[in-house]
Amino acid sequence: MAPGPWSREQDGRFAAGVLGVLADNVLAQAVLAHRHPDMWAVTTELAFDFFAPPVEGQKLTASATVLVVDAGGGGSRGRIIDESGGAVADVTFWGRFVEGVPQAVVDQHRAPSLEVRPGSLAELLGLERDGDQMVLRERSELVNPLGMMHGGVLVPTLEQAAVELGARPEGMVTASMRINYLRPASGDILVAVRQIHRGRTFASAEATALRPDGKMAAWALLTFRSTGR
Repeated sequence: MAPGPWSREQDGRFAAGVLGVLADNVLAQAVLAHRHPDMWAVTTELAFDFFAPPVEGQKLTASATVLVVDAGGGGSRGRIIDESGGAVADVTFWGRFVEGVPQAVVDQHRAPSLEVRPGSLAELLGLERDGDQMVLRERSELVNPLGMMHGGVLVPTLEQAAVELGARPEGMVTASMRINYLRPASGDILVAVRQIHRGRTFASAEATALRPDGKMAAWALLTFRSTGR
């Protein structure tokens, strides 16, 4: 993955959540390699520990190792590093197997490419504020082979909703995220954020992604830490 302007927040800082699609794809593939040919895998949980922002202009590499696989699904653990080998993030994946391989995979269909490269993450996601919540509009570029919102896309969505709604104090960075995927997400997604703790050096919040039918599609716990003393 080669981070660009689209991986930056409005203030120019690297948005840790943009690692979501890279991590979800690579760690899921480690488990998918052990699936039955008539099965597919869906993500049920992603957990991130963010260590440092990448160096400008350097490509990032993700690798994964399978932890366990059984008839119901499996788990893997991975690390994302920069070109010098420095750790950017550690990730844990859990997923379950479902019957049927998506037709898009059989046809080797890829999501459409963006015609214009966005200049920021906000522009890429197109998050809109709706009172004290945020809205992510469904677009064909953001869906997975099952036709649902890509789990990796929900990672920066939930993080940036927390940032935009003021849950991450000024001067802090995102230290970790744990996301549970409860139901397939489709249509316009409404994101609500609740502050859990707000201290001088540490803060936490939860973010929920709601489908148009009002059911929760994903839930995330985010922690933030101060970068100074």
